[in-house]
Amino acid sequence: MPARPGLILKLSCPDQPGIVARVAGYVAGHHGNLVEFEQFSDARAGKFFARLEIETTALDVEIPDFIDGFGTLGRALRAAWPRFHQLPTLILRLSRYARSGSSMDRR
Repeated sequence: MPARPGLILKLSCPDQPGIVARVAGYVAGHHGNLVEFEQFSDARAGKFFARLEIETTALDVEIPDFIDGFGTLGRALRAAWPRFHQLPTLILRLSRYARSGSSMDRR
């Protein structure tokens, strides 16, 4: 089963209201699909951190343009430069033993 095409975005910026909504709005506005969104805030440091997985199959722009366009939002959020990574293509094949436990488990 081929992996779906996508990007990983790692983002950190000063904590402020509306970060999740603005990031999700940007992705949805270009027909991207957020398949994972992990976030946390460090109250002491006043920082927000997030890691997103974005499915890019239906994007209405090319991936480099999507990444470049995010720069405007990143500057508005005063983000440390957001880092995007292409998802690797990964194919896993599991034997019946890997799916159901080792043969030792069935004795």
